Amino acid sequence: MKRIEAMYRKHEESISYLLFGGLTTVVNFVLLYFCKWAFHTSDTVSNIIAWIVSVAFAFFTNKFFVFKSENTAFEVLAKEMFDFAAARLLTGAIETGAVWLFVERMEKNLLLIKVIMAIFVILSNYVISKLIIFKTKPTDKSSADENPIAER
Repeated sequence: MKRIEAMYRKHEESISYLLFGGLTTVVNFVLLYFCKWAFHTSDTVSNIIAWIVSVAFAFFTNKFFVFKSENTAFEVLAKEMFDFAAARLLTGAIETGAVWLFVERMEKNLLLIKVIMAIFVILSNYVISKLIIFKTKPTDKSSADENPIAER
């Protein structure tokens, strides 16, 4: 049991990302088909709506549960949100282009294309989030740490 716990702790971030990435994918797929069924929108429009909602869900789960970026200062939150949205726009545009090309133009199976693109998107977004958006920054030392006499 200790080996399993140690392995989990070692890979906690990756496991959490896969879990929340999987949940984000479920949100995306459910909304995609819900929009098609409830609103009778095209595959591309349904995909865009599903993408917007799933990106919002992904930002908050990634920030607080995966990468544990606890800084909620407005400037930090705004930068992370902007960078996250920009990265997701890039991968979202690639996914939407693939849906349009392969499903609407080449008449390939929507579910197959969505699964292939979900794998690409999850992997790409993990790398971007880990290396750019939520990268760990050295902690700022307080003025008391810099000047131990100040506390006395």
